[in-house]
Amino acid sequence: MSIDTSRNYWFVGASWGGTEDKTDELMEQGIWRFWPGPEGKNAYEDKIRSMKPGDLIAIKS
Repeated sequence: MSIDTSRNYWFVGASWGGTEDKTDELMEQGIWRFWPGPEGKNAYEDKIRSMKPGDLIAIKS
């Protein structure tokens, strides 16, 4: 098995508020969302904004 290094691979969550699984909704809409942390900025925002079409994403709920 080889890894395609021309694409990024992401592992993300789909649970809002710690309990509300949004996987089906996100899959139907073909999107993934992120939100700011308690201090107003998501610590991974710069990395998240670097996601692009064609990257592979695995979702945990």
